[in-house]
Amino acid sequence: MKKTALALVLLSFASFCCAETKTIQFRLTVSNGEAALGIPHDIYRYAVKKDRKPKDLLVARQVLLSNADIDRIAVRKAADTTTRQYPVVTIYFKPEGAAKLETLTKTNIAKSLVLVVDNTVVAAPLIAMPIKSGKVDIVTDTFANDEAAVSFAQGLGFQPVFEKE
Repeated sequence: MKKTALALVLLSFASFCCAETKTIQFRLTVSNGEAALGIPHDIYRYAVKKDRKPKDLLVARQVLLSNADIDRIAVRKAADTTTRQYPVVTIYFKPEGAAKLETLTKTNIAKSLVLVVDNTVVAAPLIAMPIKSGKVDIVTDTFANDEAAVSFAQGLGFQPVFEKE
């Protein structure tokens, strides 16, 4: 029994310490009209929730923010959130990244800010207003539990800190 537990811990540590850092890209959606005009884009299959049917999402190829713009990542455990349903991953940007985030959200109201991690769309929230705080909260059923949220942050090369609401 002890050998099995130790083996699992070692396997977990090996996969964490030795895995390649994933890339995160913040990109914008492209309308059908913009795509027809030739704006370079990729097509991803994306479902807002895991139990919904995926649809095509047109995403501009231009990367607006990436790992290099991130200062740190925090996780609020599901039990510490208002809904207690999913954990919240908060990405805090460096000052230059925060300025880029504010500009891009100010000039792209009603578009979606798409988070692409290693060529997979993780979230695509609609931009409703400029983000002036220098941070974004990600709440998605992709992080079905606290461990998945922590693993996401670690996969991006960050050791998350835990916050409470």
